[in-house]
Amino acid sequence: MRLAHSRPGLPRYLTVALFARLAEEGMAVAAVLLALARSGSAAQGAFVLTAWMAPHVLAAPLVGTLAGRTRRPRLFHLAALGGFAAAIAALAMLTGHAPAPVTLTVALLGGCCGPVVSGGLSGLIADLVPAGPARDRAYALDAAVYNAASVAGPAVVSVLAGLWSPGPAMGLLAGAATVAAVLSPGLFHGRVRPGTRPQVGGPGTAALRSGTAAGLTTVVHVRELRAITAATCLAFVGIGGLTTTTVLLAAHRGHPGSGGALMTAFAAGALTGALAMARWRPRMTAQLMATVSLLGTGAALAAAALAPWPEAVVALFVVAGLCDGPLLTATLRIRADHAPTAVRAQVFTLGAGLKITAAACGSGLTGLATTLPPPTLLLTIAALQIMAALLHTLLLASGRHSTPPEDDRTEDDHAEGNPTKGNAIEGNLTAGSPNPDSFTKCHPTQDGATQTNKPGNGPIATPHPRTAPRPQAAPTPTKCSPHPRNTPTSTPLTQFPTRPHHLSRPFPTTHSTPPAIPQSPHNHLPRPSPPPRIAAMPVLTAGDGTVLAYHVQGNDKGEPLLCLPGGPMRASAYLGDLGGLAEHRQLIRLDLRGTGASGIPADPATYRCDRQVDDVEALRAHLGLECVDVLAHSAAGDLALLYAARFPARVRSLTLVTARARALGVEFTEAHRREAAALRSAEPWFPAAHRSYEAVWSGTPTEADWDAIAPFFYGRWDGAAQAHAATEVPQTNEGAAERYASAGAFEPAATRAALAAPAAPRVPMLLLVGELDGGPLPRIATEIAALLPDATVVVQPGAGHFPWWDDPERFARTVTAFLP
Repeated sequence: MRLAHSRPGLPRYLTVALFARLAEEGMAVAAVLLALARSGSAAQGAFVLTAWMAPHVLAAPLVGTLAGRTRRPRLFHLAALGGFAAAIAALAMLTGHAPAPVTLTVALLGGCCGPVVSGGLSGLIADLVPAGPARDRAYALDAAVYNAASVAGPAVVSVLAGLWSPGPAMGLLAGAATVAAVLSPGLFHGRVRPGTRPQVGGPGTAALRSGTAAGLTTVVHVRELRAITAATCLAFVGIGGLTTTTVLLAAHRGHPGSGGALMTAFAAGALTGALAMARWRPRMTAQLMATVSLLGTGAALAAAALAPWPEAVVALFVVAGLCDGPLLTATLRIRADHAPTAVRAQVFTLGAGLKITAAACGSGLTGLATTLPPPTLLLTIAALQIMAALLHTLLLASGRHSTPPEDDRTEDDHAEGNPTKGNAIEGNLTAGSPNPDSFTKCHPTQDGATQTNKPGNGPIATPHPRTAPRPQAAPTPTKCSPHPRNTPTSTPLTQFPTRPHHLSRPFPTTHSTPPAIPQSPHNHLPRPSPPPRIAAMPVLTAGDGTVLAYHVQGNDKGEPLLCLPGGPMRASAYLGDLGGLAEHRQLIRLDLRGTGASGIPADPATYRCDRQVDDVEALRAHLGLECVDVLAHSAAGDLALLYAARFPARVRSLTLVTARARALGVEFTEAHRREAAALRSAEPWFPAAHRSYEAVWSGTPTEADWDAIAPFFYGRWDGAAQAHAATEVPQTNEGAAERYASAGAFEPAATRAALAAPAAPRVPMLLLVGELDGGPLPRIATEIAALLPDATVVVQPGAGHFPWWDDPERFARTVTAFLP
């Protein structure tokens, strides 16, 4: 559960991107012109340009890893863009004057900063703009900036070089890059970068190696990223040779000076197409947009190759550009939607580097093929665009779902308590169905009542894919046995304390090494035991083809308890064994789509809370259970309430732990959080933490402020609590979290009516809240309970937002007493 936080504006990002890309695009012309002016030969300029461009692919994975893992993104981007500007300024002074090895070394060093400009900046949009139409428009504007810079950069250099000399023109490019560097820290306005993983011992060589490999692994394993990367690389082999081909085509048609005009027409069309995407968002997926764009570009270029009139050729180049413009918008959206937050920077920089390399290869191949007729060359380029569209379609159809890279699963493993790889997950994801007889089922008796059957066939195992039985169809709905309502620790709704408590969950915070924190008065209480090892991690396939992973742990003879994690969109590993509850029940922890070991959906819109209700039902049916006991924490309270409203006959009981209730129309406010914060005034860490909370509420927090407020969410802030808090960032899919409660997710009136419908089965509910938690305050929990037909509230003394961490024995005892 997170607080809304201040975001720097998109205009600042676009300004930074425009100045940086003007410098990048202008260098392609300035390097050659400056070498030609000072040495009389363009060869040195070509060598400098090669040294400048080569690191874009060679250094892209490493630069992306550093960008994604740095805990000081402001300093990183200031240094990278500053180095980019310094290299351009140095080249302006050294080219033609200094020895060639010195000049080439400077070009190589400056080129290593290039991936931040070509792809790294685009990777920041997902952190700056909320998911949905606003982000789609942001990517369209970003694509327009790319195209505008590709037109304006070379044009400005050419004009200044003609009026003055190439040296000052390159100096102007250095100035533009400097402006971008100076403005870049404002893109990280007082917050921790989403997706930054806590680095124990710092980002050493092994960590960088694994992070670099993670980006490439993600591109290879995630179907959508694999498809768009392969398709755009193939397309850019053709686009790379387009400039040379247009010059040859113009000469072939008897207009030797009009090759530049054709490229200008193409660039203008691309800019117009990108701006059109920002203004009129088409009703199609990013994948379809990419395919249509490639097909349109190929068709227009093919027609231009065959057109007999110069005017028609120019018009068709404009059309080709119009079709090409949306391709970049679609590419950026696909990368943002399907790259896990922790490796998003690597995916963006690697993708851009591969495209630049493909374009360079295409340029070289075109140079070798200049003896062919120019129309044939242009037809070949057009054919590559159409082939890229077909390749994109085939790769998308080659698999029904995407699976996260292995490193995402190992993070999940580590968070479950064993630092060695494969702690809770042994082996790879395997398709299979668990033995449904190992779970509790509700069977109707002859008199219409129900009885419980627990065969106790041992823990869930995942059969070999070749021998695994198909998941059983969902049984005919039956009414579950009545809940015994045996809750001796429950507090009647009219009697529990009404004083205010804890704050809503903030933006995640991390510490590579937990700082020394004064101990809270509750530190004598025992901590939950590490979760037991699990023999296998079974999976199922959702209705849309997304692979969903779930984890089974605990008493294999106990009745199953389906556990839904909060966050929102945090991997279920942080739930652990729920304070020892696994000793009494068999915990079935679902990794929501796009989190933990579950796959990334093809449609990011399915991250919305109400769209995930079907995933919960699919898991119930997959397990062969007629009805289930459900436990939901934090933001998953909304998901559990929606599930109970839609499938009331499938829910035997519902345990809501410090849960949200937006599904019922109840919001947690800043006033609630202030009430809860005031209760911690006696804590030794309170003065500093409260000052930081004031900064958060005022909308001007620093990174240190986000770290400092973490104690408010735990009843006792010791080393174990700090370690638990540090796992939130690597376990959370930030992009999915932004979509979780997006517009249309909740219809409170309809949900309340469904839960209270006379014909609907009564679902007993336990609302377990922490005495020190503000999300929800205990008095707000009573308001929530009043909206439910059969709800009991229990306040756990001394507990925060994670009550199973603060007093595991009391938590397990309370929940066990409530469960049937």
